[in-house]
Amino acid sequence: MNDAITDSTPIAENEGLVVARIIDARQRSLPFNHLTLTPENINAASDIKYERAVSSPPRANASTVFASAIPAGKYAVSSVRSYYANSQYWYDFGARAETTMGTFEVRPGHITDLGTLVVYPKVNDDTYNTIVFRLPENNLGEILSIHYPFYTFNPHSLLTWDEDGRADDRLNTYISAAQNPVVFNDNLTTDSGHTYFLSQFGVLVERNPDGEWNLDAVDTHFGLKTIAGNSRGDTAVGSEEGLIYWRQSGGEWKEAPLDEHLIVNHLYFTDDDRIYAIASSATDLEIYRADASQEILDWELFNSHNSVSGWLTNPIPAEQIKSFKKRSIISSNFYELNGEFILTHRTTRNAGDLASYNVKTEYFRYDPETWDVEPLEKKPEMVAVLAAGSETLGINDPGFWSFQQKSNYFRYQSSDDAWVKIPTSITCPSWGEEFSPSLEGICRKSTKPESSTKKSTKGFDFLSVPWFEEDGHGVAIVKFSIGNFWAAQADVEVRILETEDGGLSWNITDRELPKPYCSSIVGTVSDVLLLSCNGATGDFYESTDRGETWNHVREHQNL
Repeated sequence: MNDAITDSTPIAENEGLVVARIIDARQRSLPFNHLTLTPENINAASDIKYERAVSSPPRANASTVFASAIPAGKYAVSSVRSYYANSQYWYDFGARAETTMGTFEVRPGHITDLGTLVVYPKVNDDTYNTIVFRLPENNLGEILSIHYPFYTFNPHSLLTWDEDGRADDRLNTYISAAQNPVVFNDNLTTDSGHTYFLSQFGVLVERNPDGEWNLDAVDTHFGLKTIAGNSRGDTAVGSEEGLIYWRQSGGEWKEAPLDEHLIVNHLYFTDDDRIYAIASSATDLEIYRADASQEILDWELFNSHNSVSGWLTNPIPAEQIKSFKKRSIISSNFYELNGEFILTHRTTRNAGDLASYNVKTEYFRYDPETWDVEPLEKKPEMVAVLAAGSETLGINDPGFWSFQQKSNYFRYQSSDDAWVKIPTSITCPSWGEEFSPSLEGICRKSTKPESSTKKSTKGFDFLSVPWFEEDGHGVAIVKFSIGNFWAAQADVEVRILETEDGGLSWNITDRELPKPYCSSIVGTVSDVLLLSCNGATGDFYESTDRGETWNHVREHQNL
């Protein structure tokens, strides 16, 4: 194990520095934090070992960077690994590098900059395998300058990959991956009916009001994390390293960056002429504001927060400040409903400890224009709200799985300003009643007397946000767990459910998904039932008859 350097790390005479970045283009998961290097002469002697570089403390939903002292020699990248553990559980996932990635040399006292590596789920028809490839271009010294500013170096003496004549192949792989995004991080449907899906490599997939699909991109290799638009048609997107791109209505994309150490978590317009950016460093949440009526966004720091001093505009009194280090940010989630704006802020004690059980959750109410902030003494009724076609759904559990859409949902009922829990079970027929074919395998028949009127229920988990029309009709894609505990057998059945009363009760249908893993309903689209194969392929399907039939409206191309 070779830890990432700090400002006090000694580097031995026979060592050089290896620098790299890893971008994960898969479904949301814990970041890669290990990089395994294979020496050229690995089989020459028993004492020659693989070298493993450990990343700097990773941040959730972000790329990771490496700068480790490695013994001099010739190497290839063997694999990347994501490994986290604590006293309660552990997480481990690895991916092997493509043999076409190439080799590189580490020299004593020199820096070898490997640039950016990408972990990508390569799709071919109904199968895929995870590949690791490197970007064809390498801005030498960029990673060191941004993430290790204490380390001085001569940018003209940096080493990198050996020349192998495969630059065109790598470029083609990158272009294919960028044009075929598999995972979409966020989406937005504008007032004009355009829906944008954010992905890796700065890619935006657009569905216009006519149902046509287009591909757009901004100039970054990172995944886009947040998007906002105003009624005038201006659009802004945010990413890692403080990157913000914005486009005035009918114009071209322009850069409007913040500090390079920030991740842009949230963008929003309060009116046509004012835009806000909420970004986080490792320990601080920062709020910026700019005038969107100007051609250049001139950001001003409006407020900030950390676990020691509190909010910049409402600091913790000096006598109450405790002498502990700042907690590290895991996530910040925002929602607005009926004029109330809620921030859910989650932190952990140690930087990079993303598998920590020592998570602290704080809740704040804020004014989106003045950023006057009021800490909430108890958890609000809902910690997040989601669009679900013509309805608004809430999540009341701030845990990890709830933000992955695997929790209970509550439907907002505007008539009495109340949240109505959506049940996660169906009612099976009573003893002796006839079972419809759609219930076979879900509900068990019984030998009880036919005179019994007792009914049973069968629980399920939502696979994505359910979708509703204005008349109370709705559709949900769910998972039933069918198994025998004593026989240690477990099966899963995915079914499409339908409701006629806004989700108060559900009925199983005999409708089928267009593809087995295409089960992510796009809740921000209300004119049709739009289905994404998010995490499996870049395909989209839509239905105008609640899933009776499906149209294949965007097709993922094989690499």
